[in-house]
Amino acid sequence: MKSNAPNLEGVVPLYISHFFDIPLEGICKYNGETLFFVFTRDPLLIDGPLEYAVFRLPTEQTEFFMQRKADFERLVGTYWSFSEDQPFRQIGGWSGRADSRSFYDLPKTFDLADEVKRETAELVGYFIWPSGTT
Repeated sequence: MKSNAPNLEGVVPLYISHFFDIPLEGICKYNGETLFFVFTRDPLLIDGPLEYAVFRLPTEQTEFFMQRKADFERLVGTYWSFSEDQPFRQIGGWSGRADSRSFYDLPKTFDLADEVKRETAELVGYFIWPSGTT
């Protein structure tokens, strides 16, 4: 997956949408823009720094994923959300709502893994998740 795209400094995660022992993908900010990150290797073969590719998606997909984040926070909680002013610091917990499972029944128009494979997903660069913050 590695290309000639630059290494990015100052990426701020906002939300992890998929996790398996490490963050696999989610939403981030870079230079004030809402972007998306995806782990670049097989999560079962972690043997070094956690490197992520950062992508820009069209407006419609970006709005969908930001709505998913808001729905998750409202129904399930903010456990996978991060502080924008304190990068890599998780900010919350579970909602405690009895209907939290209803989040998983919401329509899912887009899938981030599918979107980054499409020609509409523009690779912006890469960043390394700081060790000890997952």
